Amino acid sequence: MKRVTTPLCLQLVLGVAMLADEPASDDIPEWQQIKEQAYRTFKAETAAARANYRSQIAEMIKKADRAEVYLLSGKVEKREVPEDELYSDPKPPTEWFPIRPYDGDSKIKIRKTLKDKQLRQLVGEIGKVLRQRNDLDGGAFCHSPNHGICFLAGDTILFETSFCYKCSNYYLEYPEDMGPPSLVGFSFTELQAYFGELFPDPGPADLSTQSKKAEAEQGGVEEPATRAESDSEDGHKPQPKSEGRSR
Repeated sequence: MKRVTTPLCLQLVLGVAMLADEPASDDIPEWQQIKEQAYRTFKAETAAARANYRSQIAEMIKKADRAEVYLLSGKVEKREVPEDELYSDPKPPTEWFPIRPYDGDSKIKIRKTLKDKQLRQLVGEIGKVLRQRNDLDGGAFCHSPNHGICFLAGDTILFETSFCYKCSNYYLEYPEDMGPPSLVGFSFTELQAYFGELFPDPGPADLSTQSKKAEAEQGGVEEPATRAESDSEDGHKPQPKSEGRSR
């Protein structure tokens, strides 16, 4: 006997029954009610488990001793990954930030390192986003990364993600993700304004000059990307996943 596994299949079964002149009831069949209730329960419990997982990530990043923050190009590109990068241990991004749901990268314009008070402030802002219970079904089905973050404890990457404000989402790998990490939607917080203060709009000025000025003002360490922007036109091979790298 074939199992009915989707709402579409259920509709097809009921339709065939009516075409065969079998009596149809105006009431929803009991078996269909049970199946729909099971689906709603599963969806609610999965959403709750994911929300709890994100909250635990918010607790974990409190243990970071520093964080890298990035101003990104807003574009996801394919590039050729150098061989030494393919087989080396995971390290904080320096020129390209990984956008894992799309197996691509975004060009890093400015990079800063935050510690102490600045780190605690960042942990608080990211924690507000991670603790939101509703993931908004991933937000919009796109991701144009504006900013990236990478929390570290020693040489270990604790958590890494990028944020898109147009689509109101970021990416996070859940334990059940078998493919690319999931996109998680979030409601507007002070996050965009916070990053706006870290990375004031440089306008037409040279980004490396702005980086040095911001470093003196923020007390952090930052490194503008050194590779020419024209390199971003190159194609690339997907980065392999590393089991030891948190995302």
